[in-house]
Amino acid sequence: MESVYNETYYSACNNDYRKHFRFQVAALLRAIYIKWVFHPQAVLDVGCGMGNLVEMLRKLGIKALGIEVSDYALSQVPKNLREFFKKGSITAIPFEDDAFDVVTSVDVLEHVATVDIPKALQECARVAKRGMFHEIATLEDKRVIGKDPTHVSKYRAQWWFEQFRTQLPDWEVRHGPRIPIFKNGVFVLGSRTEG
Repeated sequence: MESVYNETYYSACNNDYRKHFRFQVAALLRAIYIKWVFHPQAVLDVGCGMGNLVEMLRKLGIKALGIEVSDYALSQVPKNLREFFKKGSITAIPFEDDAFDVVTSVDVLEHVATVDIPKALQECARVAKRGMFHEIATLEDKRVIGKDPTHVSKYRAQWWFEQFRTQLPDWEVRHGPRIPIFKNGVFVLGSRTEG
């Protein structure tokens, strides 16, 4: 899988996150929102790409780390931040249970094979003490969902909510606000329910 997300992939999909200002702005808005909603001390960004969100979270004083399957994407993380990143997959997150207050993913889950979605959701919940933030491109998001050939799990927002509720019954899952331009698809917030 990692070989698919090489330099050719990023340039072909116009996803060179370090070269486009709009990606920096989007990462900043997400970071501010995550800080405002969850008040986390530690965050793991799964499928962190070139590290934009981790960088912005760290600028806000949050101990953020990122994992990514793509060697190329990790090579694009600024050198002064590389110690906060490691290679890893959403289906086998290389951290202990409850290692982070919050786990995030932005436009990652639609890249995961449908058969692996339950494991990916369970892994995110396993390492998250109290919150999750997932943005997922869905079939409703016509501008984005068909644009990337590596989007292999193309479903409606309702399907994703059913997956979260089925796989994570002890988590509250709700829709967060969507900001056109910067947010796409379903914007899922999850938190552990008391009891």
